[in-house]
Amino acid sequence: MVDASSEQDLDAWLAPFLAVMGRKTRRAWAPFYVRGLLGPGERKSLQPMAARLGLSGHDQLQHFIASLAWDDRALWTVLAGQADRLVGGPHACLVIDDTALPKKGTLSVGVARQYCGQLGKKANCQALVSLTLARGEVPVPVALRLFLPEEWVADPQRCAQAGVPEATLTPQSKGEIALAELDRLRAGGLRFGTVLADAGYGTSAVFRHGLDARGLTWAVGLAKNQKWTCLGEVESSFRDGGGLQWQNPKSSSHLSFARRRCGSPRPAAGRAARLLPILVSGSRPCATGSTAGVIERWRRRQSIVRRTWPPS
Repeated sequence: MVDASSEQDLDAWLAPFLAVMGRKTRRAWAPFYVRGLLGPGERKSLQPMAARLGLSGHDQLQHFIASLAWDDRALWTVLAGQADRLVGGPHACLVIDDTALPKKGTLSVGVARQYCGQLGKKANCQALVSLTLARGEVPVPVALRLFLPEEWVADPQRCAQAGVPEATLTPQSKGEIALAELDRLRAGGLRFGTVLADAGYGTSAVFRHGLDARGLTWAVGLAKNQKWTCLGEVESSFRDGGGLQWQNPKSSSHLSFARRRCGSPRPAAGRAARLLPILVSGSRPCATGSTAGVIERWRRRQSIVRRTWPPS
């Protein structure tokens, strides 16, 4: 059972969101729907949720979620403000990643055979771009946008049947969606010091240059076979926390290898597979040819960024 104090905490958290929801019926039924999603029970469809909430039926919940589309921008603005209040600041990180929802059918908007992180392979799923504000051990999601694969964008009739707004039919990569959401959050006053992303975004030069153009500090993962060139002399050094860094003294380029887990200050023999390539602010390809030989010798696997380079 949920105690009274938890109920009061949830009501206090929901209050600013309910204030911008407009219609009275939405404000009345939104708390029931949220409690149903957060409550016990594996099945989160409307009928079992209504039963657990003690409602006489699920019709009102059905009407709440199936009503005509309405503008949710005010809710996202409130969420960004609440997240900034909780964890925002110069030491916060904005983490960009994918969220995948496995699907069986073909009617869900954006469903296609694509990489599904939840399953670790290509599968029939929906893919969403997520942005999370985090500081210390506390993450707060601040953005979630559906990615439309090319096969959907190229089929207006299918999109119309699924109720996809015409304004969203412009082809956009995941990186472009992430940058657009990042701009929205910054315009709303969200504070963070560093942008982090895995190799799914880090391999895109357009995405990295977009972060540079916005004057942001960032660290992104690299694919194990990605090629890079550092012009001029290259120095290697060990950084705090067990990371090995190659730096181009004539530029701000940093190609770092960070540990997947905490370990000894220096990589011991036989432990090289724990080091992962990371590219940080200011790094970009300079010419053909690369440090790929270095990457191959270390036999890297791509991974989510675990550290920020260089430390502030």
